[in-house]
Amino acid sequence: MLALRNLVEIKLEDLDRCEQVSPFGHLPCLQILEMTSLGNLKRIGNEFYGREILDSERSSSCSSEGALITLFPALRKLSLWGMLSLVEWSDVAMISSDSSIKVFPNLRYLDLYFLPKLAILLDMYSLTCLQRLEIERCESLSCLRNLNSLTSLESLSIKDCPNLDATLNFMDKPQSLNTLCLSRCDKLIYSLSSYLRNFTSLVRLEIEADPGIWPKDVQHQPHLRTLTLSG
Repeated sequence: MLALRNLVEIKLEDLDRCEQVSPFGHLPCLQILEMTSLGNLKRIGNEFYGREILDSERSSSCSSEGALITLFPALRKLSLWGMLSLVEWSDVAMISSDSSIKVFPNLRYLDLYFLPKLAILLDMYSLTCLQRLEIERCESLSCLRNLNSLTSLESLSIKDCPNLDATLNFMDKPQSLNTLCLSRCDKLIYSLSSYLRNFTSLVRLEIEADPGIWPKDVQHQPHLRTLTLSG
């Protein structure tokens, strides 16, 4: 990958024998990364971020140890689709001197579709520029860490994730969020009434669930323009 530093877009599709993804994090121009149907991939870990490559480059150029490390510096869209064996997407491994490291500093769109075994998802503390988050058919996922860090989030869609529980209550007055779509996530939807009034900027709200667990505080949404409730 060192010879491909000008790549702007990468798509990996139908690679059933792939067991480890390449280190893309050091590519300075990469803006779009889509990975679809990597059927044998079980984990996305430290190798994905290309941390070792940047460390090697910094050592060879005699750069200061305290210099800022930025991984996926230009990436704007990241999509994972149809990875039936994926269990874990972990954070980049940190070492004691990593007081100045950034990961995905410009990521705007994150889409996760049909990852039925995914149980561990990266911490979202660094995704401060994220505008759209879509998660669908991730049946094993039970937690989204540090959603309160998504201070630029405008659209959140979560569908067919039955084990996600009370995740949105960690979002402290998300002023930027204008679209919220929740479908067949009964634990999440059931708890929504407790904190829906925190979402004061909602323009569009879609809920698909049993009518008995629909949120009760919809009337406290002053900017709501589109409301869709279905069973």
